[in-house]
Amino acid sequence: MTLGDIKAQALQLMGFEEYVDGENIELYEDDDNWGPLIRPMWHAVNRCFADLETKRVLPLKRAALVDGKGRGSWRTFYYGDVSDLFEVVRVVVENDSYVDDDHPFLLDEVGYLRIMDFDVGADYAVLYRPRLKPLTSISGNDTVIPLPEVLAAAVPYFVKSEVYRVDEPDEAGEARNLYEAAVEQYAARAEIGRQGVVQTVYALP
Repeated sequence: MTLGDIKAQALQLMGFEEYVDGENIELYEDDDNWGPLIRPMWHAVNRCFADLETKRVLPLKRAALVDGKGRGSWRTFYYGDVSDLFEVVRVVVENDSYVDDDHPFLLDEVGYLRIMDFDVGADYAVLYRPRLKPLTSISGNDTVIPLPEVLAAAVPYFVKSEVYRVDEPDEAGEARNLYEAAVEQYAARAEIGRQGVVQTVYALP
């Protein structure tokens, strides 16, 4: 889904009756009636990004941990160069005979984590929740919104709730409730899926 798609769907939720989609939305951005609602929508999308980050519902991403420093049974790794990192969730360890999907770690100084029981023959990676790149005033309507389809479909409701917050508080509240319900359902399904597939430590055949 693109930024233009989100704008168009939010506009439709507000009662816009003409055909509008992600490609022709720009035709209405200078409209006297609808333009003032469309033009600031990118701000609302950014606030939605921040809300999704703090709700911790975005799919996990993976980054390798390399060049650990230390000796004996522990190593300290730097992960501060992961540019889109919002929060470290867990550490995964893999070698030829086992996988540990939730290896113990300690957050050290900013950008570093410490791993105990270090296995020199294993590969280490951090699973993290990402930070979404904010939109700007020059973000084009063809900008792809990097969200799962279900979450992306909820964003127009958030946008409507923000744009209508002052002038139409009842509609804004209803739209926000629909957004919250969609996000909660996505989070619940994701948690069930994680519990069904993750085993802390298991041997490889």
